[in-house]
Amino acid sequence: MADELLEIADDGRNDWVVDEEGGDKYNGDHVQRSRLRVDTRKWLLSKALPKVFGDKLALGGDADMPPIQTEEVGQGAAKLAAYLDSIAERSGTSGEPDGE
Repeated sequence: MADELLEIADDGRNDWVVDEEGGDKYNGDHVQRSRLRVDTRKWLLSKALPKVFGDKLALGGDADMPPIQTEEVGQGAAKLAAYLDSIAERSGTSGEPDGE
């Protein structure tokens, strides 16, 4: 079924047809039908083989993926302030804004 996806997507034979005047005319119905065929196969594959073709959700805690580590609320701001202070010390300025 996955191979059919490529075949359908690559097949553009009926995307353009010759109209009554002999000019090329875009065949939107065929293009939409091809899109529906591809989407249907993708959906079926995601249900039949979810680990291979399903949506990937990175929640963590699985054997293949350790739990996601988060910082405590406020720790990020404290680390940022310490980092900015260290930059200010190296540059010879205070970390406080000029408020005079």
